[in-house]
Amino acid sequence: MARVRPLPLLLAALAIACSGSRPEPQAGRRFRQIRACIAWEMLSDNPDLIVLDVRPFAEYAASQGHLGRAVSVPFARLDQAGAALEIDDDDTVLVYDGQGGERQQAAVLFLIERGQRYVVQIEGGLEGWLAGGFSVVVEDAPLSPVRLR
Repeated sequence: MARVRPLPLLLAALAIACSGSRPEPQAGRRFRQIRACIAWEMLSDNPDLIVLDVRPFAEYAASQGHLGRAVSVPFARLDQAGAALEIDDDDTVLVYDGQGGERQQAAVLFLIERGQRYVVQIEGGLEGWLAGGFSVVVEDAPLSPVRLR
């Protein structure tokens, strides 16, 4: 009888679960909605990844926390902050809000219209991240790192 090796099976199952075979973006769209595990891999593999938290600043600084390296750019002020953001068109930008809702989607579309080529968003926003078992930063947050005019 063949012996089953649990580690390779476990690794294969994890790879399938995190791969989240999502359809490619529709023609003309340059963003994807990704699972939290893929976002975590992107954060781990790319120290230059730009992470935008588009929730109101009070939520960013609240006890629920935020992703490490995330910059607080509240969606309501994204239009004003657009010029202040030092993001090259070829940079990959990871966007999230509390639940992956309309605010997150509108921020992604705003960045694309502004000329961003590569934008990804976390499925379920911060709630999706937490549901995936990933950690957040909870601290007394300083003033928003993006200076607005």
